[in-house]
Amino acid sequence: MEILTNKRFLWIIILILLILNIASLTTIWLRPWESGVRETREFRRPGAKDHFLNKRLNFTPEQQAQFEKLLKKHRNALDTKVIEISSLREELMGMMRNQEFTTESEKIVQTIGQKQSELELINYNHFKEIMAICNDEQKQVFLETMMRVVGPNRGMSTPNDRRGFGRKARSGRN
Repeated sequence: MEILTNKRFLWIIILILLILNIASLTTIWLRPWESGVRETREFRRPGAKDHFLNKRLNFTPEQQAQFEKLLKKHRNALDTKVIEISSLREELMGMMRNQEFTTESEKIVQTIGQKQSELELINYNHFKEIMAICNDEQKQVFLETMMRVVGPNRGMSTPNDRRGFGRKARSGRN
């Protein structure tokens, strides 16, 4: 008990806590900030050689070169659409902050839906182009892989759907 009443001990504890706070704030302030959609997405993106499809499909060097071109084209198209959608969403949020619920905000929502549909079409065409560079065996592996990635067990299946694609079907369901 006597140690807690000692003023010197309390000053040492306060000094230690102050130093820890300054160190924490310094690391937060000096951390490189990521700005924009492109920079944050590039940070997470694997190159074509490290891409899971390249590994899964065992592309030949010629196919890898074509895949690299397709991947760059796809990423650029996606980034453009994502930036467009983000700016529309920001505009819509600005209207919500100002409590402007008008037909203009409904038009923005419809435009976002249209852009989202264009995004899906970009993805579909990209997958079609990847299939075009695959041989017959790779096409089969590609289709199986895509069914696992975006297939019916990703929230769109019905409760009676047993197409597990590698997952065990649940017993007891009709």
